[in-house]
Amino acid sequence: MPAQITPEKAALHILDIFVHEFEGSPGKIVSFAAFTGMRSKRGLPGNVFRRGMELAAREGWVEHLDARASYRLTPAGYEKSLPAVVKKK
Repeated sequence: MPAQITPEKAALHILDIFVHEFEGSPGKIVSFAAFTGMRSKRGLPGNVFRRGMELAAREGWVEHLDARASYRLTPAGYEKSLPAVVKKK
């Protein structure tokens, strides 16, 4: 992972984690603790993860739940995570 990853790239990594690591679909809820493990596995530093999650929430791709102890994947986030080829079908 590059040292200077942008918040948007981090947000896309987060969506990818939701969909591929946690088999997420719209409405899937994942705890912060579970994300911490996957974030570390992917080499995404904590501060980069935080900025990516904040951007994903501002864009409406995820929702913070339980005082940010867990996150919900939104339909918009699921759609954003799909490759362009799949979206055209």
